Amino acid sequence: MKRPVRYMKTQHYTLVEIMVAIAILVIMMGFLFQFVIGAQRIWSSSESTSNTFEQAQIALQLIENDLQSTLYANDKEYPGHSVPMGVKRTGSLLDNKLFMVAPDSSASGNVGVFLVMYALDNNELSRYVFDSPIPGYANPHCFYGFDPVTTPGQASAFMGLLDVLEGDNTKKNVLATGVQEVRLDYMPNTPLAGANFFTSVPSAVRITLTVYDARAVQRLLDQGLAASSTPVTDKIDETTRVFTKVIFMR
Repeated sequence: MKRPVRYMKTQHYTLVEIMVAIAILVIMMGFLFQFVIGAQRIWSSSESTSNTFEQAQIALQLIENDLQSTLYANDKEYPGHSVPMGVKRTGSLLDNKLFMVAPDSSASGNVGVFLVMYALDNNELSRYVFDSPIPGYANPHCFYGFDPVTTPGQASAFMGLLDVLEGDNTKKNVLATGVQEVRLDYMPNTPLAGANFFTSVPSAVRITLTVYDARAVQRLLDQGLAASSTPVTDKIDETTRVFTKVIFMR
């Protein structure tokens, strides 16, 4: 006797069930993409903060070392042996130069006392050391004995020397890029002769750096975006950080 053949009834998914499954999958993928984008933003922000923090710390530490070891002498107390120190600024903001005489390693590798200058130009904060001849100045110590505080002619000559030093790229060491502003506050507010030269050494200096991630901005510029475009200005605003350090002098 033949047994009856039983056929399995196949259950198919309905169109509604398939659409619901697809909708759930799309929602889950949306959450996943949001998580990835959020993690990428956090990573990018952390990288930008690290870049700016590293540059600012290096710059502030070098300025602190130079200021704390600065040599200063005025012509009244040491006739013919004055050692100038000063800053070219507009109000409290560094207009271009901060200069002093401090110990440093020379171009030949020897440690000596040289004219040291910090210059802000095109959002770059650079350090210059007059440790070997520059055009028109063969002697790196030619400024000793200058009396820029009371002698306008010598003050003008000294500022001319700083301009020549800034034009010598062999003396230039870029410390930080993306520097929007350098603010200098003195405690007490030390008077400046001719708006450039200290008449005495301040007891403390507070330096505030405003820095953005220049590398992140440069990547946008390399893509062909204009410096004034919204993505570039937004990136500058997004990555701008402010660093402050109080330096106590001797």
